[in-house]
Amino acid sequence: NWAGEYTVQITETPNPDQNTPDEEWLAIGIVIYADGDPVDGHLRHRFNIGNRMMTGLRILTPDGAVIDELELYPESYVPPPPPALIIDPEPGFSA
Repeated sequence: NWAGEYTVQITETPNPDQNTPDEEWLAIGIVIYADGDPVDGHLRHRFNIGNRMMTGLRILTPDGAVIDELELYPESYVPPPPPALIIDPEPGFSA
C-alpha cells in the first residue's frame, strides 16, 4: 500500500546515518498520496529539490510503505527540447 504521507527531510550533518538525531533533519516537503488519486503512486516520479547543500536525504514513510529504489542527482534537471512541429496543410490552405 503506497497511500499516505511522505515527509522529505535533508541534513547538513557530516556523515549522517541512522543514528543522526531527529533535530538535525530539516523537513523540506510533504508528498501526500490518497487512495483513489489519479496519480499512480507506485510508479516512478521525479521531484526537484533545488540548489541546496546537503549531506543526507531521508524520507519518512507511512506505516508499511516501502521505497525500493531512490535516485539522487547533483545537477538540476533540464528537459530536452520538444520535437519540431510539422504542420500538414489541408487542401486550400498553405503553410
